[in-house]
Amino acid sequence: MKKNFFLLLTLLVTFSWRNLYAGSGVLFIAHGTMNHNSGQEHISRACMPHHYSPWEQFVLSTLGSIKNEIPKNFEVAFGMWESHCFDEAIERLEAKLLSEGSNLDHLIVFPLFISSHSEVIEMQKYIFKKRPDHVLPIPGVRPTKFNGQITYMNALDYDPHVSLILSNRFHQLVHMAKARGFNNKQMELVLLMHGPVDEISNIEWIKMGERYAKDVNYLFPVAASHIISLRDDAEGEVRDRMTEELRSKIKSVSVNGKVALLLPLLVSKGGIEGGILERVKGLDYIWSGHTLFPDPKLADVIVSRLQTVIKK
Repeated sequence: MKKNFFLLLTLLVTFSWRNLYAGSGVLFIAHGTMNHNSGQEHISRACMPHHYSPWEQFVLSTLGSIKNEIPKNFEVAFGMWESHCFDEAIERLEAKLLSEGSNLDHLIVFPLFISSHSEVIEMQKYIFKKRPDHVLPIPGVRPTKFNGQITYMNALDYDPHVSLILSNRFHQLVHMAKARGFNNKQMELVLLMHGPVDEISNIEWIKMGERYAKDVNYLFPVAASHIISLRDDAEGEVRDRMTEELRSKIKSVSVNGKVALLLPLLVSKGGIEGGILERVKGLDYIWSGHTLFPDPKLADVIVSRLQTVIKK
């Protein structure tokens, strides 16, 4: 009797999810990398990598782990504002739904980016018809060909579940520092972010970083916390200024007999972390290089957010 009850419950839940997703498709957008292999272009004319970089593999493996919660109707597009690549991914999504006997009526776009405050996100909003104008005069960027309902979700932004991921990463850094003989009062958190180009968006990034640092420091208290927005795509002068700010902060911590624990707020490995290490070359710090992907908690964040959108 009890076994039959649970079987019926499972069937009802499955039926409910299928109805929720009927006609809906999810398009994940991730920055991706432009690595090259044996002199060949990394991205093909069809907007699909000839080979997946470690950065992309971490993203794909995490999304693959949630395929049972968002059955077959999702696709991934790598890029920032590549309109044609996004449209090709939508076409693949439409083909999947047609094979299941339904049409793509509702496109849900989930940008796997750290913050909603950036030129990249605003350009994507233009592509997916959520704003009427270009943000940047980049040729070839145009609104999507898709004419159905479009829900453009926020980027990751601040999320308590992401705080837990960062806290786990930081806990490892604390253990690494203790292994070198430092106690918690001799450690300082330095939260590193890619950051946006413009100053106004950067203020929002800093606010987000401060919230994350507060959460991490609450779980694992250390002497101080610092937020560094690297502004990696900004003008050279701005980028150099942020590099000097980072180096000065690490030097200051070291001079005071402490050690800086560098915690990256980055989506995936294999991106800008190599550049971060180049910027802090010759300094004393603690670093593991672990990013948000891969982590099961991030998969939970993605699923819970999608469920909220699709139920509306």
